[in-house]
Amino acid sequence: MTFLKDITKRVSNSAKVAAKKSGNMVEATKLGLNINTEEEKIQKAYAKIGERIYNLYESEETVDNEYKEVCEEIMKYKENIQSMKDKILLLKNIKICPECDAELECKDAYCNMCGAKQEIPEVCFETTEEEIIEGDTFEEEEKKTEAINEEVNEERAAEENNFEEEDNKTEIIKEETTEEKPIEAGENGMEEIKK
Repeated sequence: MTFLKDITKRVSNSAKVAAKKSGNMVEATKLGLNINTEEEKIQKAYAKIGERIYNLYESEETVDNEYKEVCEEIMKYKENIQSMKDKILLLKNIKICPECDAELECKDAYCNMCGAKQEIPEVCFETTEEEIIEGDTFEEEEKKTEAINEEVNEERAAEENNFEEEDNKTEIIKEETTEEKPIEAGENGMEEIKK
């Protein structure tokens, strides 16, 4: 009876220890997540500080030279982004009304929303019917893609075959070098490997 009581007590104690350890692990995980959340808040606060300094720079207020260089970099990035956005609009034959920010066709002389007069860009990318007819059809493009995929698959298969052949050669060489050679007793009583 005491034996069963001992086993029951040990199992009970082990279960309590395991429960406590798993509870500790859960709590540690929660704390780790909370730490990550606080670190993200710090990063956002840093970004706010940086944004405030940049806004001061943009409004032409005095900013330390140390920050001025970084603000100039940001200004270049913003200019690059705007340039790329303008190119996208041009490729789509769209422009933005400077008065109401409405999207307009490139060739529109007046805004459909506010009626403001618009500048017509020198270059508008118009796709003509002839260009559409001369271009590849969807089926032709699909066939080209399938052909490229087949070539790639054939190249992969050839590479795999080469690797398999090299592996086989390596195994043959290993087998030849590890073949058992007969052992005989030598003159001095020591065993010698026959060559």
